[in-house]
Amino acid sequence: MAIIRKNRYQVRSVSLPARSHLSILRIEEELNKLKQAPSSPPTAETICIALLGLKKLYERVQDFLQLPVNQQGHNDKWVDEVLDGPVGLLDMCDITKNILLQTKVHAQDIQSGLCRRSGESSLESTVCAYRCNRKKMKKEITKCLAALKRMETKFCSTPIVELGHHLSVVVIRLLRDISGITISIFQSLMTFMSMSTSKPKCLLTKLLHIRQVKCEEQEVTNMVAIVDIALRGLCGNVVNKDVLMKSVQLAQENLTALEVCIEGFEDRLEVLFKCLIQTRISLLNNLS
Repeated sequence: MAIIRKNRYQVRSVSLPARSHLSILRIEEELNKLKQAPSSPPTAETICIALLGLKKLYERVQDFLQLPVNQQGHNDKWVDEVLDGPVGLLDMCDITKNILLQTKVHAQDIQSGLCRRSGESSLESTVCAYRCNRKKMKKEITKCLAALKRMETKFCSTPIVELGHHLSVVVIRLLRDISGITISIFQSLMTFMSMSTSKPKCLLTKLLHIRQVKCEEQEVTNMVAIVDIALRGLCGNVVNKDVLMKSVQLAQENLTALEVCIEGFEDRLEVLFKCLIQTRISLLNNLS
């Protein structure tokens, strides 16, 4: 899934005061950077870059909303849409942070379980608990993706009509473009967190025998899926003690890497959350 659906959300050129026009150009510049993201399946790196790009985008939006010209002549018909957009994104950002936190906690729990394991049955029980939590998390992510799709339809598809003030059209269009890209990036993050591989046995063999393959495989999968693969090596595939120890070590290494990956997402989402709050405050001030 691409990070951004290219050419779907476009900002049109308009005749506005010089300062407003310059602010819009800066917003367009950040939008275009996000649209140029790779079209391959999402990776931790591309998602982090996209989240950082959103931060810069919302900073440009703040500059635009602070202009005096944006504090007058608004149409009440579109007030709800203008205010509801950031609220919906704030809610989704909060839900996403919670999903990441739960995933990290589950990863920490299984690491503790691997450290205090007392036998193969205990090991399988620990892995089973993690996989059960992963299934629950995937169901929650599926619900979130459906909610994002509804948001996309609500805020990005309705025609902009019956606006008597030219600036209102510009503001609505900008906010729709920004909401559309933000939704798309959330969709990519959710997809990343729910991703699995169609060739677990093949990749498990490589991970066990060639450590360097871990980095190479991330080009076609991600750390969430790699952890799932590594844990498969702890259930029903233990032929001797050395293989067991190697499998446990591999699982622990990948669980640690997954935590680092999630913490990177969390840090950037926290910054984005603050940007969304500030955007809503600015919109409330402008519309009051």
